[in-house]
Amino acid sequence: MWVEMVVSEAGNVAAERRRGRVVMERRSTTRSNPPEEPLVVEELEGDDENAVVAELFRIARDNAAIARRMLKQQQSRSRAD
Repeated sequence: MWVEMVVSEAGNVAAERRRGRVVMERRSTTRSNPPEEPLVVEELEGDDENAVVAELFRIARDNAAIARRMLKQQQSRSRAD
């Protein structure tokens, strides 16, 4: 699992915001071809990079929060199918 930060609209100082996400690598016992994309557990955006990073790390350390978010994503994907 990792936390990554990106700057949205880089170069446009008026609209520039910090966006980050908690990403989890999918692991399976079988090799998939092509490999599965990492799972984005949570994405946040804000003006204060420190606040965004702090919240993302709080989520990344909270196994129950990760499990709830993953279940919610699975439910929304199954409804879309």
